Amino acid sequence: MNIGRCVLSTSIGAEGINYTDKENIVIANTKQEWIDALNMLKNNYTKVVEIGNNASAMVQQNYKQNTYADKLIKFIKEIHKCILYCHFYFYIYSIVLLYILSF
Repeated sequence: MNIGRCVLSTSIGAEGINYTDKENIVIANTKQEWIDALNMLKNNYTKVVEIGNNASAMVQQNYKQNTYADKLIKFIKEIHKCILYCHFYFYIYSIVLLYILSF
């Protein structure tokens, strides 16, 4: 799907994918549905290209690995920022404590 190919699958094979039948994938569950879907795709090359392009766009929008990597990097940066603030405040607290104890 990611490379723009029209995919024909069963609903079980497409589980976990946020799809719309005949828009970004073609779903066929019975023998007759497979025959009908193959005939429809065989006779309508424009539809094959359209479904393939829609599938690629859907994958890029919803499942692209960089999206998850970017979210993870953002999360790690936020944690790092919190750790730096904690170290900074601990450092200030230590200085103040040492100053008070010096009296």
